[in-house]
Amino acid sequence: MIMDAAKVFEAEGFASPAQRLVLLELTYRADRRGIIRYTQSEIASASALSRPTVSRWLSEFSECGIIDNVGHGRYRLQRSCLEDLGSLIQPTRVTTEAPGAKEEFERLQAVCEPDEAIVYSSQGWPILRLKSELGMD
Repeated sequence: MIMDAAKVFEAEGFASPAQRLVLLELTYRADRRGIIRYTQSEIASASALSRPTVSRWLSEFSECGIIDNVGHGRYRLQRSCLEDLGSLIQPTRVTTEAPGAKEEFERLQAVCEPDEAIVYSSQGWPILRLKSELGMD
């Protein structure tokens, strides 16, 4: 629903633009009961992301309680969670096994400014980027 998408668009704290995009796609495609009848492949195609990327973010959203997997390629959006989205999304979760990445992530957390975000390079290494560069203004 459009109002839900507006809440996602305005929320802060996303780990990446891809995370925001997947949640925007879910909120846009949810019916009035919050049911999303799209497979991971369909969501990936609609958002121009890979299916593994979509799968990773769907798992994160499920762990946070933002969505429930109701089976057969369907998800239920928990609209009540969208009110406090910033506290639910987990941008600080380390999702890489690169040697030393966890320690570097913790170091970056300590020095990260409010206008910066921690993102991961293609090699699985955490790096700081300005939120404005990531479209997270």
